[in-house]
Amino acid sequence: MDFDWISATALVVGIGSLCLTYKSTTSAKRAIDTSISLYEKQKKDYEKKQEEENKRKLDAIKIIIMEDIKSNYFLFINILKIIKTISDGIDVKLSSCKFSEYQLINMNLIDSGNIHQAVYKKSNYSDSQKYLFELIQLDFDISKVFLEMKISGSVYDNLIPTIIVMIEDNAVSDNIIRNYLPLIENYKYEMELLYEMCSDKDTRHLSDYINMLSSL
Repeated sequence: MDFDWISATALVVGIGSLCLTYKSTTSAKRAIDTSISLYEKQKKDYEKKQEEENKRKLDAIKIIIMEDIKSNYFLFINILKIIKTISDGIDVKLSSCKFSEYQLINMNLIDSGNIHQAVYKKSNYSDSQKYLFELIQLDFDISKVFLEMKISGSVYDNLIPTIIVMIEDNAVSDNIIRNYLPLIENYKYEMELLYEMCSDKDTRHLSDYINMLSSL
């Protein structure tokens, strides 16, 4: 039987085509795998970059919140001291006067003659408030406590002017003040809680600042 060159040639061509197809398929698969690996790497790099950027944003917002809290807390703590003294039924003489957006309260302890002064100013968290939407996205727990603290601050800002009117009318009642005290102390608790949530290991505690001011 004569060798069939045509069939042999067709077979060789067919095998060659299969080899080329295999190589093309292998190359295409390798290219797809490379593209997927590159995409995954780019995705991870982007997520890492985004995570770092979000951390920087959150850290910056935390600093703003802590500065706002300090500004309000330093005035608040002296007001609280007067409120607690009245609530304890200690014999005091009270007076107040207004200047600009501030209200000065004088407390004269009758027995000792010591005078304690406090300045009231409406709570202000306007700098922190600007970043509330971002804060909700970056750290929901902190944003929740921030909003709760703002509500307590509003309660405080409604109570203190009422107490000031009572002082001006010489009609301060320690029983009424005693009823107000838990609401005012709750504001203190939430300021301290939020400050702690925004702090890191190197941050001074609020009480440290108070002690520093007291020693001046």
